[in-house]
Amino acid sequence: MTIAVSKATGRDRQAWNTYVERAPHATPFHRLEALEALRDVSDTTLHLLIGREGEEVFGIFPLFEGSVGPFSSVRCPPTEHDVPYLGPVWLDVNHLSQRKQEMWNHQFVGAVCEWIDEEIDPDHLDIRTVDRYPDVRPFIWADLDVRPAYTYVLDLEPGAEEIKSRFSRSTRRYVRDVDDYDIDERGYEGIEYAVDQYHERYESAGVSVELCKALYDALPDGCVRPYVLSVDGRFVGARLTVELGDTIYAWVSAANVEEADVPVNELVEWYVIRDAAERGLSRYDFVGGMVPSLCRYKSQFAPVPRALYLVQRQRPWMRGASMLYNRLPDRVRTLV
Repeated sequence: MTIAVSKATGRDRQAWNTYVERAPHATPFHRLEALEALRDVSDTTLHLLIGREGEEVFGIFPLFEGSVGPFSSVRCPPTEHDVPYLGPVWLDVNHLSQRKQEMWNHQFVGAVCEWIDEEIDPDHLDIRTVDRYPDVRPFIWADLDVRPAYTYVLDLEPGAEEIKSRFSRSTRRYVRDVDDYDIDERGYEGIEYAVDQYHERYESAGVSVELCKALYDALPDGCVRPYVLSVDGRFVGARLTVELGDTIYAWVSAANVEEADVPVNELVEWYVIRDAAERGLSRYDFVGGMVPSLCRYKSQFAPVPRALYLVQRQRPWMRGASMLYNRLPDRVRTLV
Protein backbone atom coordinates (compact mmCIF):
# COMPACT_ATOMS: atom_id res chain seq x y z
CA MET A 1 0.00 0.00 0.00
CA THR A 2 1.09 3.58 -0.64
CA ILE A 3 0.02 7.05 0.48
CA ALA A 4 -2.68 8.55 -1.73
CA VAL A 5 -3.34 12.30 -1.71
CA SER A 6 -6.73 13.90 -2.32
CA LYS A 7 -8.54 17.16 -1.63
CA ALA A 8 -10.64 17.35 1.49
CA THR A 9 -14.32 17.61 0.70
CA GLY A 10 -17.46 16.83 2.64
CA ARG A 11 -16.70 14.65 5.66
CA ASP A 12 -12.94 15.24 5.45
CA ARG A 13 -13.43 18.99 5.45
CA GLN A 14 -15.67 18.71 8.50
CA ALA A 15 -13.03 16.56 10.19
CA TRP A 16 -10.09 18.84 9.29
CA ASN A 17 -9.72 20.39 12.76
CA THR A 18 -9.86 16.91 14.29
CA TYR A 19 -6.86 16.02 12.13
CA VAL A 20 -5.11 19.23 13.25
CA GLU A 21 -5.70 18.33 16.90
CA ARG A 22 -4.08 14.94 16.26
CA ALA A 23 -0.98 16.54 14.70
CA PRO A 24 1.54 17.26 17.50
CA HIS A 25 3.41 19.96 15.55
CA ALA A 26 0.42 21.77 14.01
CA THR A 27 0.05 25.53 14.58
CA PRO A 28 -3.10 27.58 15.17
CA PHE A 29 -2.86 28.61 11.51
CA HIS A 30 -3.47 25.00 10.46
CA ARG A 31 -7.02 25.13 11.83
CA LEU A 32 -9.68 25.46 9.15
CA GLU A 33 -10.97 28.81 10.47
CA ALA A 34 -7.48 30.31 10.25
CA LEU A 35 -6.84 28.88 6.77
CA GLU A 36 -10.12 30.33 5.52
CA ALA A 37 -9.30 33.72 7.04
CA LEU A 38 -5.90 33.66 5.30
CA ARG A 39 -7.58 32.65 2.05
CA ASP A 40 -9.97 35.58 2.26
CA VAL A 41 -7.34 38.26 2.95
CA SER A 42 -4.85 36.88 0.42
CA ASP A 43 -7.37 36.45 -2.43
CA THR A 44 -6.21 32.89 -3.06
CA THR A 45 -7.79 29.50 -3.59
CA LEU A 46 -7.36 27.16 -0.63
CA HIS A 47 -6.62 23.49 -1.29
CA LEU A 48 -6.81 21.14 1.69
CA LEU A 49 -4.83 18.02 0.86
CA ILE A 50 -4.98 14.81 2.87
CA GLY A 51 -2.54 11.92 2.64
CA ARG A 52 -3.90 8.47 3.44
CA GLU A 53 -2.69 4.92 3.55
CA GLY A 54 -5.90 2.99 3.11
CA GLU A 55 -8.30 4.41 5.70
CA GLU A 56 -5.56 5.86 7.94
CA VAL A 57 -4.83 9.58 7.62
CA PHE A 58 -1.09 10.14 7.72
CA GLY A 59 -0.72 13.88 7.03
CA ILE A 60 -2.44 17.07 5.97
CA PHE A 61 -1.10 19.82 3.75
CA PRO A 62 -2.94 23.13 3.10
CA LEU A 63 -1.95 25.02 -0.05
CA PHE A 64 -2.82 28.50 -1.30
CA GLU A 65 -3.07 28.92 -5.06
CA GLY A 66 -2.78 32.46 -6.39
CA SER A 67 -0.36 34.77 -8.10
CA VAL A 68 2.63 36.91 -7.28
CA GLY A 69 2.81 39.69 -9.84
CA PRO A 70 2.33 38.09 -13.27
CA PHE A 71 3.34 34.62 -12.03
CA SER A 72 1.17 31.75 -10.80
CA SER A 73 2.06 30.52 -7.35
CA VAL A 74 1.42 27.87 -4.75
CA ARG A 75 2.39 28.92 -1.23
CA CYS A 76 1.98 27.72 2.30
CA PRO A 77 1.59 30.14 3.99
CA PRO A 78 0.92 33.27 1.89
CA THR A 79 3.80 35.16 3.51
CA GLU A 80 2.68 38.70 2.67
CA HIS A 81 0.41 38.48 5.72
CA ASP A 82 3.33 37.85 8.08
CA VAL A 83 2.41 34.28 8.91
CA PRO A 84 5.95 32.93 9.14
CA TYR A 85 5.43 29.19 8.65
CA LEU A 86 2.77 26.58 8.08
CA GLY A 87 3.42 23.69 5.68
CA PRO A 88 2.52 20.01 6.05
CA VAL A 89 2.05 18.17 9.33
CA TRP A 90 1.82 14.53 10.26
CA LEU A 91 -0.82 13.14 12.53
CA ASP A 92 0.35 11.27 15.62
CA VAL A 93 2.29 8.37 14.10
CA ASN A 94 4.17 7.10 17.15
CA HIS A 95 2.61 3.69 16.58
CA LEU A 96 4.46 3.41 13.27
CA SER A 97 7.98 2.07 12.98
CA GLN A 98 10.74 4.46 11.93
CA ARG A 99 10.95 2.67 8.58
CA LYS A 100 7.23 3.11 7.91
CA GLN A 101 7.23 6.76 9.03
CA GLU A 102 10.03 7.55 6.57
CA MET A 103 8.42 5.56 3.75
CA TRP A 104 5.01 7.16 4.21
CA ASN A 105 6.49 10.65 4.51
CA HIS A 106 8.44 10.12 1.27
CA GLN A 107 5.27 8.97 -0.47
CA PHE A 108 3.18 11.77 1.06
CA VAL A 109 5.49 14.59 -0.05
CA GLY A 110 6.00 13.01 -3.46
CA ALA A 111 2.26 12.63 -4.01
CA VAL A 112 1.62 16.28 -2.98
CA CYS A 113 4.32 17.52 -5.39
CA GLU A 114 2.79 15.40 -8.16
CA TRP A 115 -0.68 16.81 -7.36
CA ILE A 116 0.65 20.37 -7.50
CA ASP A 117 2.29 19.80 -10.89
CA GLU A 118 -0.71 18.05 -12.42
CA GLU A 119 -3.46 20.29 -11.04
CA ILE A 120 -1.79 23.74 -10.97
CA ASP A 121 1.73 23.64 -12.47
CA PRO A 122 2.74 26.94 -10.80
CA ASP A 123 5.61 29.23 -11.78
CA HIS A 124 6.53 29.63 -8.13
CA LEU A 125 6.33 27.26 -5.18
CA ASP A 126 7.04 28.43 -1.61
CA ILE A 127 6.52 26.23 1.48
CA ARG A 128 7.71 27.10 4.99
CA THR A 129 7.64 24.25 7.46
CA VAL A 130 7.23 24.38 11.22
CA ASP A 131 10.34 23.77 13.29
CA ARG A 132 9.13 20.34 14.38
CA TYR A 133 8.34 18.93 10.94
CA PRO A 134 10.09 15.58 11.32
CA ASP A 135 11.80 15.06 7.95
CA VAL A 136 12.21 17.42 4.97
CA ARG A 137 14.43 15.08 2.93
CA PRO A 138 11.61 14.09 0.53
CA PHE A 139 11.45 17.72 -0.63
CA ILE A 140 15.14 17.53 -1.49
CA TRP A 141 14.61 14.21 -3.27
CA ALA A 142 11.83 15.92 -5.27
CA ASP A 143 14.48 18.37 -6.61
CA LEU A 144 13.13 21.34 -4.67
CA ASP A 145 15.39 23.98 -3.14
CA VAL A 146 15.50 23.43 0.62
CA ARG A 147 17.35 25.63 3.06
CA PRO A 148 17.15 26.23 6.78
CA ALA A 149 16.02 29.30 8.65
CA TYR A 150 15.73 29.68 12.41
CA THR A 151 13.39 30.68 15.16
CA TYR A 152 13.91 30.75 18.92
CA VAL A 153 11.95 28.45 21.25
CA LEU A 154 11.89 28.79 25.03
CA ASP A 155 11.21 25.70 27.13
CA LEU A 156 8.41 26.53 29.59
CA GLU A 157 8.34 23.22 31.44
CA PRO A 158 10.82 24.16 34.23
CA GLY A 159 8.30 26.67 35.60
CA ALA A 160 8.28 30.46 35.84
CA GLU A 161 10.94 30.99 38.50
CA GLU A 162 13.43 28.60 36.93
CA ILE A 163 12.80 30.18 33.51
CA LYS A 164 13.44 33.67 34.90
CA SER A 165 16.65 32.53 36.60
CA ARG A 166 18.10 31.80 33.16
CA PHE A 167 17.48 35.31 31.83
CA SER A 168 20.37 37.73 31.55
CA ARG A 169 21.09 39.72 34.71
CA SER A 170 19.75 42.98 33.28
CA THR A 171 16.57 41.28 32.07
CA ARG A 172 15.89 39.80 35.50
CA ARG A 173 16.25 43.30 36.93
CA TYR A 174 13.88 44.75 34.31
CA VAL A 175 11.08 42.28 35.03
CA ARG A 176 11.32 41.82 38.80
CA ASP A 177 8.46 44.26 39.48
CA VAL A 178 6.21 43.10 36.64
CA ASP A 179 3.21 42.75 38.98
CA ASP A 180 3.36 46.48 39.69
CA TYR A 181 2.37 47.20 36.09
CA ASP A 182 -0.98 47.12 34.33
CA ILE A 183 -0.70 44.26 31.81
CA ASP A 184 -3.80 42.47 30.63
CA GLU A 185 -5.59 41.04 27.60
CA ARG A 186 -7.52 43.78 25.81
CA GLY A 187 -9.60 42.16 23.06
CA TYR A 188 -10.29 44.17 19.91
CA GLU A 189 -8.68 47.36 21.23
CA GLY A 190 -5.53 45.42 22.03
CA ILE A 191 -5.47 43.95 18.53
CA GLU A 192 -5.94 47.38 16.94
CA TYR A 193 -3.17 48.91 19.03
CA ALA A 194 -0.71 46.05 18.45
CA VAL A 195 -1.22 45.95 14.69
CA ASP A 196 -1.17 49.75 14.25
CA GLN A 197 2.09 50.04 16.18
CA TYR A 198 3.53 47.09 14.30
CA HIS A 199 2.84 48.89 11.02
CA GLU A 200 4.57 51.99 12.31
CA ARG A 201 7.64 49.92 13.12
CA TYR A 202 7.64 47.87 9.90
CA GLU A 203 6.66 50.05 6.96
CA SER A 204 5.80 47.11 4.67
CA ALA A 205 4.17 44.94 7.33
CA GLY A 206 1.46 42.75 5.88
CA VAL A 207 -0.54 41.58 8.88
CA SER A 208 -3.87 43.37 9.08
CA VAL A 209 -6.36 44.23 11.81
CA GLU A 210 -8.96 42.50 9.64
CA LEU A 211 -7.06 39.20 9.70
CA CYS A 212 -6.31 39.36 13.42
CA LYS A 213 -9.90 40.12 14.35
CA ALA A 214 -11.12 37.33 12.09
CA LEU A 215 -8.78 34.91 13.86
CA TYR A 216 -9.78 36.23 17.28
CA ASP A 217 -13.46 35.65 16.47
CA ALA A 218 -13.17 32.34 14.62
CA LEU A 219 -10.58 30.39 16.59
CA PRO A 220 -11.44 28.79 19.95
CA ASP A 221 -11.30 31.07 23.00
CA GLY A 222 -7.74 31.72 24.11
CA CYS A 223 -6.08 30.87 20.79
CA VAL A 224 -5.50 34.58 20.11
CA ARG A 225 -4.40 36.75 23.05
CA PRO A 226 -3.77 40.51 22.75
CA TYR A 227 -1.63 41.34 25.81
CA VAL A 228 -1.25 45.10 26.43
CA LEU A 229 0.85 47.13 28.88
CA SER A 230 -0.70 50.42 30.05
CA VAL A 231 1.04 53.27 31.85
CA ASP A 232 -1.09 56.10 33.29
CA GLY A 233 -4.03 54.84 31.27
CA ARG A 234 -2.14 54.84 27.94
CA PHE A 235 -1.18 51.78 25.93
CA VAL A 236 2.61 51.65 25.59
CA GLY A 237 3.31 48.06 24.58
CA ALA A 238 1.63 44.92 23.34
CA ARG A 239 2.20 41.34 22.30
CA LEU A 240 -0.34 39.55 20.12
CA THR A 241 0.06 35.80 20.52
CA VAL A 242 -1.52 32.73 18.98
CA GLU A 243 -1.42 29.27 20.52
CA LEU A 244 -2.35 25.66 19.97
CA GLY A 245 -1.51 22.52 21.88
CA ASP A 246 1.71 22.95 23.83
CA THR A 247 3.05 26.03 22.01
CA ILE A 248 2.40 29.77 22.18
CA TYR A 249 3.68 31.93 19.31
CA ALA A 250 4.82 35.53 19.84
CA TRP A 251 3.33 36.74 16.59
CA VAL A 252 2.99 40.57 16.61
CA SER A 253 4.75 42.98 18.96
CA ALA A 254 4.35 46.69 19.59
CA ALA A 255 6.02 49.21 21.87
CA ASN A 256 6.05 52.99 22.37
CA VAL A 257 9.38 52.97 24.17
CA GLU A 258 9.85 56.69 23.61
CA GLU A 259 6.64 57.46 25.52
CA ALA A 260 7.25 55.27 28.57
CA ASP A 261 10.18 55.29 30.94
CA VAL A 262 9.87 51.56 31.59
CA PRO A 263 11.35 48.44 29.90
CA VAL A 264 8.23 47.89 27.82
CA ASN A 265 9.34 44.93 25.70
CA GLU A 266 10.87 42.94 28.55
CA LEU A 267 7.88 43.47 30.85
CA VAL A 268 5.35 42.34 28.27
CA GLU A 269 7.51 39.42 27.15
CA TRP A 270 7.98 38.14 30.68
CA TYR A 271 4.31 38.55 31.56
CA VAL A 272 3.32 36.48 28.51
CA ILE A 273 5.97 33.83 29.17
CA ARG A 274 4.95 33.48 32.82
CA ASP A 275 1.26 33.36 31.97
CA ALA A 276 1.81 30.65 29.35
CA ALA A 277 3.97 28.59 31.72
CA GLU A 278 1.38 28.85 34.50
CA ARG A 279 -1.35 27.73 32.10
CA GLY A 280 0.62 24.57 31.33
CA LEU A 281 2.06 25.32 27.90
CA SER A 282 5.55 23.95 27.30
CA ARG A 283 6.98 25.99 24.39
CA TYR A 284 7.25 29.74 23.69
CA ASP A 285 8.13 30.39 20.04
CA PHE A 286 9.61 33.85 19.54
CA VAL A 287 8.78 33.63 15.78
CA GLY A 288 12.06 34.39 14.08
CA GLY A 289 15.73 34.12 14.81
CA MET A 290 17.46 35.45 11.70
CA VAL A 291 18.03 39.17 12.38
CA PRO A 292 21.20 39.80 14.41
CA SER A 293 19.82 42.82 16.26
CA LEU A 294 16.61 40.99 17.19
CA CYS A 295 18.60 37.88 18.12
CA ARG A 296 20.50 39.94 20.68
CA TYR A 297 17.19 40.96 22.22
CA LYS A 298 15.62 37.49 22.15
CA SER A 299 18.69 35.65 23.40
CA GLN A 300 18.49 37.49 26.74
CA PHE A 301 15.56 35.18 27.58
CA ALA A 302 17.75 32.07 27.05
CA PRO A 303 15.73 30.37 24.29
CA VAL A 304 17.19 27.72 21.96
CA PRO A 305 17.57 28.23 18.18
CA ARG A 306 15.37 25.82 16.24
CA ALA A 307 15.58 25.12 12.51
CA LEU A 308 12.63 25.32 10.15
CA TYR A 309 12.88 24.90 6.40
CA LEU A 310 12.12 26.99 3.33
CA VAL A 311 11.11 24.84 0.37
CA GLN A 312 11.03 26.63 -2.97
CA ARG A 313 10.97 26.16 -6.70
CA GLN A 314 10.92 28.74 -9.46
CA ARG A 315 10.56 28.24 -13.16
CA PRO A 316 13.72 29.19 -15.09
CA TRP A 317 12.17 32.40 -16.42
CA MET A 318 11.52 33.56 -12.87
CA ARG A 319 14.96 33.12 -11.38
CA GLY A 320 16.01 36.66 -12.16
CA ALA A 321 12.75 38.17 -10.96
CA SER A 322 13.66 40.05 -7.80
CA MET A 323 10.10 41.35 -7.52
CA LEU A 324 9.07 38.20 -5.61
CA TYR A 325 11.52 38.94 -2.85
CA ASN A 326 10.75 42.64 -2.85
CA ARG A 327 7.05 41.96 -2.25
CA LEU A 328 7.75 40.23 1.04
CA PRO A 329 7.35 42.22 4.27
CA ASP A 330 10.62 43.18 5.95
CA ARG A 331 9.88 40.95 8.94
CA VAL A 332 9.22 37.92 6.73
CA ARG A 333 12.31 38.56 4.60
CA THR A 334 14.33 38.10 7.77
CA LEU A 335 13.20 34.47 7.86
CA VAL A 336 14.52 33.87 4.34
